[in-house]
Amino acid sequence: MATYEDLIMAIVKMQGKVIGRGIALHLARGVPGLEISEDGVAATYDGDPVTILENLVERYRKVERDVAITLAKKAIEPLIAENPKLKVPEVLS
Repeated sequence: MATYEDLIMAIVKMQGKVIGRGIALHLARGVPGLEISEDGVAATYDGDPVTILENLVERYRKVERDVAITLAKKAIEPLIAENPKLKVPEVLS
């Protein structure tokens, strides 16, 4: 079953394909309460996961504008289908 960590990493991985892995990881690591592993394959968070997701997407949005939202929605769509109980920020619904 999908978790918030899965949603976060799906967004980071999608962004890595578009803006480059290093930049995607750097931006994600700037989100308060979010930690991405050194190898970029795992995420942990401290705080409200919906707020973390919203802040993550906003960091990418500053670089890519609204394309970041489209990419994030595409990245998490199969995970939300797998676990529809996961709440997401309004910007991703």
